[in-house]
Amino acid sequence: ATHRMAVSSILQLDPSFHKHNHFSTPTISLRPAIPRDEPIPVHVASPEREQTSPIVPENDARRFELYELLEQVYSTLWSGRNRVSNNTFLHLDLRTKRWLCQTAFEVLNHRSVVEEVLNESGFYAKNFDLHSHEALVHVIAYDFLKSKFAIRLPPPDKSPPLVLRCADALRKHSIKLNATVARMRVKTDAKTLTELLPRDAREKYLRALHHPHYARVNMAKVENVSSEVIARLTADNKLSQVHSIDQLASSTGAFFHGWKDLVAFSPDCRGKMDDHPLVHGGQLILQDRSSYHVVERLMRLLDTCPAPAHVILTSPGIEALHIASSLKERGVVSIYGLSSVTADVFQQSATLFGVNNIQLHQTPFSALLPTDSTANTASLILCLFPSTRPTVTNPVDFVLQDGGHLISSPAHKGAGSFIEEHTGILDHALEFVGVRYLAYVTCSVNSSDNEGFISRVMKKHETSQYRHFPPTAQDQEGLEHYLAILENMSVDPLPTPSEVIARAIAEGILSTDGLSHVEKKKKKKSKKVFSSSDGIPMTIAAHKKIVHRKPSEVHVRPFRH
Repeated sequence: ATHRMAVSSILQLDPSFHKHNHFSTPTISLRPAIPRDEPIPVHVASPEREQTSPIVPENDARRFELYELLEQVYSTLWSGRNRVSNNTFLHLDLRTKRWLCQTAFEVLNHRSVVEEVLNESGFYAKNFDLHSHEALVHVIAYDFLKSKFAIRLPPPDKSPPLVLRCADALRKHSIKLNATVARMRVKTDAKTLTELLPRDAREKYLRALHHPHYARVNMAKVENVSSEVIARLTADNKLSQVHSIDQLASSTGAFFHGWKDLVAFSPDCRGKMDDHPLVHGGQLILQDRSSYHVVERLMRLLDTCPAPAHVILTSPGIEALHIASSLKERGVVSIYGLSSVTADVFQQSATLFGVNNIQLHQTPFSALLPTDSTANTASLILCLFPSTRPTVTNPVDFVLQDGGHLISSPAHKGAGSFIEEHTGILDHALEFVGVRYLAYVTCSVNSSDNEGFISRVMKKHETSQYRHFPPTAQDQEGLEHYLAILENMSVDPLPTPSEVIARAIAEGILSTDGLSHVEKKKKKKSKKVFSSSDGIPMTIAAHKKIVHRKPSEVHVRPFRH
């Protein structure tokens, strides 16, 4: 449960199916045929790359046991929360998590196709009572369609009754479902279910699947990145190193190392890196590039704060472990809003990553009093929030790698609940008048979550105490997150080195040449050695006295016993 992972295989129907079907029944398609003469964009993967080995449960009985949990994961992604609030999910093995998230992501992207097949085949006309369980019908119908109904129903006592009810109804309706899919494929000349999607949706889906896979080098356990990480990647996994991140999209078994402690892998490495010894040993941490750059930006702020730095997170996330491993002995990180289960998971992760400067609190951040002396003098309060319209390219990577699945938060319904929660937490954070910086992070394209929200909060408080640093183009480069920083102007900023020197000169502590008066007294002119006589070093003046002195003038004092 401590390893974040994502998956990259896309499951398809048999591409040769369209060559052998002879359906000619006229029907009306809800979308026009795809022009075959249009050029395919370079970022769209070829069919050969899509036909990777699927990751599936070990048997059909296990599949049916997971359908209810699959429905919850799918509903989570569908709602845009990107957070699986289910403790059962945390304790699953990596293979099962991978199958659940990948299948849920596929159903989400093929939802329009599945709904069209169900409606055109008349499924809900015969099973109207199942319309209220739409999400469960979607996941089972998609799984049946992509396997061409090869999945066998388990005994009644081996699966939840509602799951068996949906599966049995779909199997009885299988002839009409298959016929509807066949007609749609013939009309659009589609070889796979994915090609039934509208062009824009299809390109977005394939682009997400072939997004690079990222991992951060854990500097708390690694001293030399080249010898301890890069060399092992090429030796153990026989991966090839490319010289540009753009080369990863068309490569297999490759990686790119162009940052201090971040490594990008080709999309086919998703799943493979989960079992790598460097990941199991905590030297590599699966983490997306966007959250990585957020923490790097915040670390530049923390470098300006007096040591030891204290960072407070209003909710858990992979950012907490990243900041803690970067600070090491220079500071501490406090996380609020953890459940007992997520606290155990975070503690296991901290142990694995060699992080011992992290504090876990099950009390919510809203219960933390502004009069708390430790919290009120924190260096940074980091507010992490969900989003109404997430911008992440691959939500599976976000949920599994960036720790979204570790958050056990209540379900949100509608944008109003998000905005209300954001406002309450940020209002509370602004009450800590001794905190130097406040950071607000979302992964949303909705302006009401981003610039508009910050503007409303600042206007509501009507104070000049905080200065808003809107994200610059450089800050947002490569980011899928929105990052806003508020600086508390009432906290005295640390002087720069030049300001410290100027003040010391003005107070007479240092002279204009940068030396203190004590150092000047201690510093004496040393005589330079230019010559020697009989191996004895001496100055030129002393050497001249010896050379020019006549032998008769040398008086030898008699030796006395």
